[in-house]
Amino acid sequence: MNLTNNNFFDIFNPYIPSKRDLRRSEILANKNLNRVAICNAIFLPLSLIYLNRIVNFIKISIFFIFLIIPLIRIIVYRLMNGDPFAEEISSSLGGILLVVLNLSEQIYCVREARKRIERESGANYLELDNNLHNSGELYKDQKRYSEAEPILIQEIEFNRKTLGENHPSVANSINQLAELYYIQKRYSEAEHLLRQALDISQNSLGENHPSTIIIKENYELTKRKIS
Repeated sequence: MNLTNNNFFDIFNPYIPSKRDLRRSEILANKNLNRVAICNAIFLPLSLIYLNRIVNFIKISIFFIFLIIPLIRIIVYRLMNGDPFAEEISSSLGGILLVVLNLSEQIYCVREARKRIERESGANYLELDNNLHNSGELYKDQKRYSEAEPILIQEIEFNRKTLGENHPSVANSINQLAELYYIQKRYSEAEHLLRQALDISQNSLGENHPSTIIIKENYELTKRKIS
């Protein structure tokens, strides 16, 4: 869910990130949720200092004072039927609920910041990966093989670092480099790469996946060229 301050009333909603929260997404995403909980349990202001988000606590307090506390008092007084301890009990319940509300809002804030960072990282990955892939393919189509090779190698390393050694995208990028070697009649190098790509694709996608079948066909074709 993409929440932003779209109207005047959203400014008072602590669960909608402020512009400051959005600017501090990376800082908030790196905060430890266990520390947030401990700070709330020991002394609530410690959590405000730790996250540096006092404004949101003020929003919660306004909501709490004008809505939650009166509601708690009505319920407690009705249940206790004028008991002299009703005021004390309602105050205690109010204090506990305020800590719980503050903690839940802070946990929500940190988790949403992490989601924003993940989305941004994913978008950056796709953009960079597409740029590398398109540049490599363009140079290959233009027969500028010496320029295409380092870009395709960079794409393989980028995918390995970002996605892991055994991701299907790694197999596909290795296959692209092998195709370049095949065009250049560097069959032994192409066969070695295609063996790697085939192993990755079979393990991650299965033998009957279209990508695996294509890589296997390329591998068999290259093997015939060597023999």
